[in-house]
Amino acid sequence: MKSLVNAKTGSLEALWLNNAKAPFDDKAVRQALGYALDRDAIVNKLFGAIGVKKASQSLEPGIISETDQNAFSDYKLDLDKVTSLMKGAGFAKGSDGIWAKGSARASFAINTTAGNQRRETTEQIVQSQLKAAGFEMTIDNQKAGDLFGQLLPKGQYEAGLYAQVLTTPEPGVCTLFCSKNNPDTHNGTGQNWTRTQLPADQDKNMEKVDSGLDQGQRTEAGKKAMKDLAAIATSIPLDPLPNIVLWSEKVSGPIGDNPVLGPFWNIDKWGVSS
Repeated sequence: MKSLVNAKTGSLEALWLNNAKAPFDDKAVRQALGYALDRDAIVNKLFGAIGVKKASQSLEPGIISETDQNAFSDYKLDLDKVTSLMKGAGFAKGSDGIWAKGSARASFAINTTAGNQRRETTEQIVQSQLKAAGFEMTIDNQKAGDLFGQLLPKGQYEAGLYAQVLTTPEPGVCTLFCSKNNPDTHNGTGQNWTRTQLPADQDKNMEKVDSGLDQGQRTEAGKKAMKDLAAIATSIPLDPLPNIVLWSEKVSGPIGDNPVLGPFWNIDKWGVSS
């Protein structure tokens, strides 16, 4: 049996945060969440055995060169930074160790696809890390149809754990984060499910990433756009969701992984020995 692991894929798993709903309608809380997590430890627990040990640092998959793939690298476990941000936002720890601002606690529910063992493991690790940092996270997993058909597009969630999967090696920064793609303000359509709201000039910059014709300008805009998104911690990237290919030694040919089309993209060139 032969194997191949490719961590530079068209898939990215993240903690997607609803920027329009408490507690993540507060930028400081989102930023504090980023400093409350040891994301490398999460990735190591999930994929360390196959050699994937580092968290993603962008909200675009690793095959996208038009954006800054290190934009979120400042978000490392730093409980002093968590304390500074939360106190600066008016929160104080209660007797139970959870941050609170008046009657509003730093508490939220996370939703992902029910029955997915990898994601359930991720939730358990995240839950433990966040509790140590003063956040209360409950788990409320859903059927895929309900999650992607109702909760996320309608904004009926606080945090979601799922992957963005490319069908083409092109960036979709504006598609996911421009205000014009916020379903709440644009007739229920659009994929800005995080309800990210950036200034108009930064919105325009993201449009250039998705539709610009000058590759140099597009790349420059993409790197700036991802830094802008990291600055407000609109969501927190987790793992690159590696592709894993296993095949029999009887199979011959140019076997390899295509990060968008998958491992069978050139199956017409394969052969089988007796």
